[in-house]
Amino acid sequence: VSDVLYVRPGTEVYTDATLISKAGAQVMHHAGKVGPFEPLSINVASLPAGSYTLKLFYGSETVVTSIVKY
Repeated sequence: VSDVLYVRPGTEVYTDATLISKAGAQVMHHAGKVGPFEPLSINVASLPAGSYTLKLFYGSETVVTSIVKY
């Protein structure tokens, strides 16, 4: 990811997204209703390059994944 990270679920659902630095600090948080035609966009342009953990909560599911900001 260089500037904007998009979260686009297959169906419309309320989504809570948290971006966490390698040090464990929460660096961004976004929440709202998103769907296939209205993705959640997270502007990461101001963050320094590095690895981050993205935690997504939507519906009854939780997804945790790593992203690399370059």
